[in-house]
Amino acid sequence: MEYSPILLIVMLSVGSMFDLWKREVPDKVWVIFGGIGVILTAVDLSLGAIEPLGLLVSLGITAAIAAALYYLRFYGGADAKALVAAAAILPLYSPPNLLHPFAPIQILSNALFASLFLPVALASYNLYGVLRGRGVFAGLESEAWWKKVVACFIGYRAGPGGPKSFHLNLERLEGGIRRFDFSLLKDDEEFAQEGGRWVTPGLPLIVFMLGGAMILFGYGDLTSLIVRALLAFP
Repeated sequence: MEYSPILLIVMLSVGSMFDLWKREVPDKVWVIFGGIGVILTAVDLSLGAIEPLGLLVSLGITAAIAAALYYLRFYGGADAKALVAAAAILPLYSPPNLLHPFAPIQILSNALFASLFLPVALASYNLYGVLRGRGVFAGLESEAWWKKVVACFIGYRAGPGGPKSFHLNLERLEGGIRRFDFSLLKDDEEFAQEGGRWVTPGLPLIVFMLGGAMILFGYGDLTSLIVRALLAFP
């Protein structure tokens, strides 16, 4: 288990690079790293460094959550495979002050906290644009105020040259009138290319999982820390 965190960070780094570059991660990434993880976990199990029951529970819970989130379309297949491979590499992780030892769930919950940085950054960027009078809502003045607020937290207005990487549309034309349309946020939606339109960056969850893992190994499980702080646990 000593080298498992390093292996996990390397795997998620490789997966993130592929996902940011091509929006597709070869299955061999998960097979290779997950296979090495299975060997390391088997060695730890034979040496008594891992409890068999804890291992089975971790693998079962992770597989169930990975499958459920995939079929509910909260993320793509690569994200589910990354989570399962993470369970094979590091099923259990028990530094002090944790509510549970299931490492993949700790990473996933940390990833969700890490993903909160994006809407905060987008809202700050859009607020700056509004204050500078950049006309971020030009052509969309008639849209409801709440739609503009939602758009500010999930996207931004692309420049004249269009978005530079993988982005999804946040608006469409209806009878020649521009409208916000948040239903366009789907995996099968074509990536946006037109400039001067509201888009949202399609950052893959694997990137946030990498951040979640780094937070876990450097600081801890944020969910556990927050719960303990709220309940004033010693």
